[in-house]
Amino acid sequence: MATSTAVSQQQQPSPEKTMSFAFRVVGDLAAMINGPLFYIGDKLGIFKAMDGAGPLSTHALAQKTGLNERYLREWLSAMTASEYVTYDPGTHSFTLPPEHAAVLAHEDHPFFVAGMMQMIPDHYRLIPDTTKCFQQGGGVPYSNFSEDTFIGTERLFRTGYINFLAHQWLAAMPDVYAKLKSGAKVADVGCGRGQALLALAKEFPKSTFIGYDNYAPGIEYANENAKKNGVADRLHFEVCSANVLPQSAD
Repeated sequence: MATSTAVSQQQQPSPEKTMSFAFRVVGDLAAMINGPLFYIGDKLGIFKAMDGAGPLSTHALAQKTGLNERYLREWLSAMTASEYVTYDPGTHSFTLPPEHAAVLAHEDHPFFVAGMMQMIPDHYRLIPDTTKCFQQGGGVPYSNFSEDTFIGTERLFRTGYINFLAHQWLAAMPDVYAKLKSGAKVADVGCGRGQALLALAKEFPKSTFIGYDNYAPGIEYANENAKKNGVADRLHFEVCSANVLPQSAD
């Protein structure tokens, strides 16, 4: 009897810990609810329009973006509540602080994270498919994802590649860095849309690079991007699965 009572007492949740966890979950849920507005702000270029513009009224922002003022008013109110933008009640104006602009609007900044937000709608859209996998096994085909996932992933990781890949991450491996400087042949298996190799091709003009991925639209984009950046003579991408790489990639 005493043992049973002790076990029962151990199983009683701590009110303080329960409340603390509840607030954490509510915070997560609030962020999830706010997510679509973050997505819209990125998708429609609202954050970029506010970047460096100083205080803006809802009408001024509507004129600047060509968007509906009534919807912008609600969007700005939600962004203010989330502390993404600031509000001056004296002038009825909204401002995107420069520190927030770095995170939300500057594609090249190392702290830019909007790409992650772009990926999230796909995760919700594919919940039924993923649920079936939990029940039946298998997986969700790559082709079921939309361009939001592929482009969002590219935008998220690109900032690390252009800011850190060559001068910090590879520089921490002096032998590898020296080989790239003198001229090496580099393969990236699972290259996605090619941003890592593009950054390397720009930094190491004596080396040649080839990327492999099984998603054809991403490879087509990567090759076009290499041409646009003037490095297609040293950077090429091919559609290929990892288990059937050509011998030249060894």
